[in-house]
Amino acid sequence: MGGSTSRSRNSVRNNEPARLGRFTKCPNCNGIFCSETSIEDFNAHLEYCKKGTKSTISPLACLESMQDKSYNQKVEWFRDYIKALKKSTQREMVKLRISRENFLFDSFHILSLNSKDLYREFHISFEGEIGQDAGGITKEWITELIKLLFSEEMGLFCRTKTERVSYTIAENKECYELYELAGKVLGKALFENIPVNCPLSYVLYKHILQVPIKLADLAFHDSSLYNSLKFIEVNTIENVFFENFNVKLENSNQVFELCEGGNKIQLTEENKLEYIRLRLQFEAHKKVENCLESFLRGLYAVVPFYLVRVFDPVELEILMCGSPVIDIEDWKKNTVYRGAFKPSHVVIKWFWEVVESLTQEQLSNLLKFVTGSERVPIEGFQNLKTLRGDVAKFTIEPIKHKKNYLPRAHTCFNRLDLPVYSNKADLERSLKLVITHFNLGFGFE
Repeated sequence: MGGSTSRSRNSVRNNEPARLGRFTKCPNCNGIFCSETSIEDFNAHLEYCKKGTKSTISPLACLESMQDKSYNQKVEWFRDYIKALKKSTQREMVKLRISRENFLFDSFHILSLNSKDLYREFHISFEGEIGQDAGGITKEWITELIKLLFSEEMGLFCRTKTERVSYTIAENKECYELYELAGKVLGKALFENIPVNCPLSYVLYKHILQVPIKLADLAFHDSSLYNSLKFIEVNTIENVFFENFNVKLENSNQVFELCEGGNKIQLTEENKLEYIRLRLQFEAHKKVENCLESFLRGLYAVVPFYLVRVFDPVELEILMCGSPVIDIEDWKKNTVYRGAFKPSHVVIKWFWEVVESLTQEQLSNLLKFVTGSERVPIEGFQNLKTLRGDVAKFTIEPIKHKKNYLPRAHTCFNRLDLPVYSNKADLERSLKLVITHFNLGFGFE
């Protein structure tokens, strides 16, 4: 990793195409292009439009009207324009030879590619391995690279401080090239319609869409901080909070002033709304500003901003991640049994037989019932954790079966208390009941 991050940033920047630098309107179709659009892409669009007829006009002609369309209509429009971008490039493939021993370093080659190169089909080969890439090896490369870049070991991204599994940019990291690499790889996955298992935070999706961040959005980023700021907003705080306009950075002794002289400005009833505004601005943007800029630069190099701006944050996550597919075999492999339970116990066999019969939606509900989240961490079930960050694998513990007893969940510990049912039918009925109605309080302790 050390070799990859030591490369000169200027050497990468010199290979980047010139940008428009401001919002620009196409004179032919009135499509709006953001400042990050490359001049090369804009000129290619102009040529596309000039040749267009009513039946072949650039998809950007209907950009503004797409905002009110259904999700499926937006996706169809998005894919149509991606096809147009692919057709605008030469037919030669981009060939990458990757060593698994130097996986990250070899993958850094894509930082030197401009947008037109990134639009091309990739052909990946792994050193010492026989295999023709018909898309499968590229998908494997993207999946493994994203898994690596979002891992705890890399420290580039971290889990949001909420029950939901989602990722945001880690605080105080200065590996700008790695963030740009992450943006380009995610962009390439989106460009090639490869779903990835790394749901981003709601705040990060809003950054991608360049939508203003509101206080309510902080609930999806740091639920404890949101509750604290919301309390300050709606309650009188005299003699309750004794804060100044500063923030102590996590994992360091640094103190960041929210405004000039913030160390000497005390939080009061009169200035609390300004404090909330500045604290939100810091949490959502300032503390990761340079890393965020690099990440977005990489993403927009592959998928221009004007293409994603028609989606809202929820739609963008579906577009990027797809419907989360839960791997039952991985789930089984990383399950802990307590008491009399073990893989060969008849109730456990019944349990997994029922699980294997569930739909993906039901599986997500079961996972959410027990862990508090419908998504699995990017490393798989082996990395299930508590909200505090402690490893806590999916655990099944037996409890005595009595009439009308239902399975119980302990989301703090990712534990399922499963009654020792006398038959499979009772187990199936009870399990489906709690995963259907758990939002009403069934099965929680």
